[in-house]
Amino acid sequence: MRIWQVSRPELPLELLAHIVSFADKPSLKSLRQTFHFLSTPATKQLFSTIRLFPDERSYERIKNMLDSPELRALPKRVHLNTVEEDYDPNEETEQDFTPDFKGAIQSLGHFPNVRSATLRFNKNCFAADGIALWPCPETSEYREQVLKSFFSWLAALKIPIEEASI
Repeated sequence: MRIWQVSRPELPLELLAHIVSFADKPSLKSLRQTFHFLSTPATKQLFSTIRLFPDERSYERIKNMLDSPELRALPKRVHLNTVEEDYDPNEETEQDFTPDFKGAIQSLGHFPNVRSATLRFNKNCFAADGIALWPCPETSEYREQVLKSFFSWLAALKIPIEEASI
């Protein structure tokens, strides 16, 4: 006796992929592992965007994706973030442009299907009253190094991207 049987819905794959595109990240992870017929569209959606942050966890994710030919082909968009959360004025730390971060930016060139790139800096260089924060969480030197690496990566792409934003 079968208690539960999941059969493939009688919907075209394109429609299933469109439905899957509305799922949040935890749901996509579950769909990938739970339903065989949704694994491919869920995987494509889950890995369609690379979110790079200046931290070891992010570098490791990129390395793991590059190690898989299947996953390497999936990203269409890159979001390069210089911070995970915007600056907290109570913290007194400045960002450092590390060789690991630079290397991670350059490694984005190994994802052949990226067509969109977004660079996001920390939005806070001024306090709520309009007074400049000092020290600024991201110095002009740090931002310049990030911009150079970002544009160097874009210039080295074999196929130019279709959209970019900063």
